Amino acid sequence: MEHLRQVNAPLANRLAELGLRAGAQVEIGPAVAGGSRIVSVGTCRYAVDAHTLRLLEVLA
Repeated sequence: MEHLRQVNAPLANRLAELGLRAGAQVEIGPAVAGGSRIVSVGTCRYAVDAHTLRLLEVLA
């Protein structure tokens, strides 16, 4: 993951706790209900809502 766009501190902290921070290797998976996607960080998988996904900048 390259970086987070402008987000509030509590959300940035929570994403960092989940491993979604600058420099992390993530895999964006298939879309699920409501525009969410499965995001893999290491061996963990999370369902991330569409709004939060728009805040993440990921390089291919």
